[in-house]
Amino acid sequence: MSELKTNPIFRNKPQRFFGNNFTFNSGQNNQGKSILEKIRNTAYLTQAGTETKKNKVKPEAEKYFNEGVLFMKENQIDKAYDRFIKAMEADPSYAAPMVKIANIYILRYMRTNDPNDIIVAGNWIENALEIDPKNIEAHETLANLYITINDLPRALEEFNLIIDINPEYSNAYLGRGNVYFFSGDIKKSEEEFLKAIEKDPKNGEAYNALGCAYAAGNKIEEAVSSLNKAIEINPKNVQARLNLANAYLTSGDFKKAREKFEEVLKLGADSKQNKSVIYTKIGISYYFQSEKEDPEENLKKALSYAAQAVEFNYANGEAHYLLAKIYFKNNDLVLAAKECRAAIDLQYEVPKEFREKLKLDNKQ
Repeated sequence: MSELKTNPIFRNKPQRFFGNNFTFNSGQNNQGKSILEKIRNTAYLTQAGTETKKNKVKPEAEKYFNEGVLFMKENQIDKAYDRFIKAMEADPSYAAPMVKIANIYILRYMRTNDPNDIIVAGNWIENALEIDPKNIEAHETLANLYITINDLPRALEEFNLIIDINPEYSNAYLGRGNVYFFSGDIKKSEEEFLKAIEKDPKNGEAYNALGCAYAAGNKIEEAVSSLNKAIEINPKNVQARLNLANAYLTSGDFKKAREKFEEVLKLGADSKQNKSVIYTKIGISYYFQSEKEDPEENLKKALSYAAQAVEFNYANGEAHYLLAKIYFKNNDLVLAAKECRAAIDLQYEVPKEFREKLKLDNKQ
């Protein structure tokens, strides 16, 4: 599960500006929404405070909980789950491990798209809120659950509720900005991300999100500045480095983009899916550079990276589309059509103009 990040702006939906990066099926459907009717409107793995109730937690329960948090950070999910269960057994009135278990089931849902995981996550959140109605992490987890199933209005309600509980909580403004970003309101998302930074100038995820919002508004210089600030706060923030590379790619600085993509590869592209994404982007940089200089050599490099991207993950529709573009440029129409069909079959949105050039449509 290492490619599943905690920030919903990158984890829960395809990125609207930079294309499909570290993404998965968001699973929006009527069944998912009806499931959440069972959860009170009263909660994901972020920096939220874990326990607001006044009752003192039993030391043994706190010990198990802290061990579980460490296992979560190491992506040892089964061990984390075991520790959270033990924490609750040691202290049944301890809400924090219930919230973490809800997070685990949301992670499962993002991999399996099984609505039952949403039901279980909702039940755990409900139990946590019965014990501690003002538990910020529980409300934040519920908000991010709504984002996961694309119920943005309810997610916004939860983030507003968190702000009512604690107006100084930076991540609530970050969450609201994410909702506006997903809704397509880039200006409002920028405002919320700036509020998040005002509340906590060291909130690297807020700078990361702000950088993406700036890039979505074609404010590339501001995007680069914000993303560099996110990296300054946390040099191991792989997602910020990826978004920085994409910003350079969008600006046309292809060499700088490749340099940043290579940094991402070194730091944390630990799954074939992630490597496929990055190899595709590097291939795209060579493809566009071929239009400016040394077309034969740059197209050759673009082809190599695109082919490796498909090898890492055949389901990468963007990589197939890139291959189609390269073959078309090389006048190999048969292979271009083959790769274009593959992209279409994988639900990648191939431009109509390009399909018409190959005498294809989305039904083929």
